[in-house]
Amino acid sequence: MNIEELADNLVAACNQGQAVNAVQSYYADSVVSIEGRNTPGAVRTEGKGAVLAKNHWYYDNHIVHSITAHGPFLPASGNFFSVFFDIDVTQKWSDQRVQMREIGLYRVIDGEIVEETFMFHPEEI
Repeated sequence: MNIEELADNLVAACNQGQAVNAVQSYYADSVVSIEGRNTPGAVRTEGKGAVLAKNHWYYDNHIVHSITAHGPFLPASGNFFSVFFDIDVTQKWSDQRVQMREIGLYRVIDGEIVEETFMFHPEEI
């Protein structure tokens, strides 16, 4: 699968509420996930199992009103792409509703996502 197909599939999976399945299908076993600054909890997660656990924690601890992925955005060349996410969730532990926009930057090697980095404005969380 080339990077364009992988990127399109990731966006489609996210928009269908299948982000966890996307991790299982498109991520390398040694993937690294890096969260934005001021993120509560772990900022760097290593390994597919740990990234899956992080995703399960997120969905278990938030009421998801909507998560919409826009893109993908691909450069003229290179092994990366980005996706913009509009997120509207309520934190179960605080009952606080959070609406934010996040950028995901994905690096791909040999048809698998090997790194994801998320960026957002710190005042939005």
